[in-house]
Amino acid sequence: MQVLFDFEQIDVARGPQGTLEGAPNLGGMVNLKRRNPTDEFDVDVRASFGNYRRREYDVAVNFPITKSIAGKITYAKKEDGGKYMNNVTIDRSENKEDRIATSVALQAKFGGVTANYIYDDEQDDADTPALLNLSTASDQLCIQSGASEDTCAFARDVPQTTSKILTAQNFSNERDYDGEYHTLTLDFYFRGYEVTNITGVRETSEQSNHDMDASQIDFYSATRDQQ
Repeated sequence: MQVLFDFEQIDVARGPQGTLEGAPNLGGMVNLKRRNPTDEFDVDVRASFGNYRRREYDVAVNFPITKSIAGKITYAKKEDGGKYMNNVTIDRSENKEDRIATSVALQAKFGGVTANYIYDDEQDDADTPALLNLSTASDQLCIQSGASEDTCAFARDVPQTTSKILTAQNFSNERDYDGEYHTLTLDFYFRGYEVTNITGVRETSEQSNHDMDASQIDFYSATRDQQ
């Protein structure tokens, strides 16, 4: 869910990566490395605008605090732009985006030790992405529901609504995600050797609704609430 802004490097490594990155990384790894705070004041701004009221704003501000400590504040906002898809069962637009992410970073250098601390706050109220019903008359959705012909897709590549920008979902698409993350990286340099310690604490709260059958009947939907 990270906004690809203010990053120094992105590594994509094919799996398995268990030797270097831990046993769970059987499928590989994507490593996003952010830019560290600099010792000079500078501002980096990016803004983009699109149709359907699409707006994106990204700001990064670097500033020195002392000779040994530097800071950085970043702010990213994304809103609207997804409402190109309409719902024919419930009169609403789909795929709204509404996301704000803020971050505060500090870097301190003392002798052979470099410490980087990052605090992230993320709030995402975007809709659950809309789905299209591609089930035909021989599929379980149509058989199980005893539905009429208009509940099924015409063909595998033609959705029930006959349009790829129209959906027939009847369940809620509301979603709410809040996350707070703390990351501390310590680098120790001694006689040509480097030891890195990374500590992370992540607290998230998410509630989302999913209409899996993508039709106007109550066949398969779910509400997920997790922390």
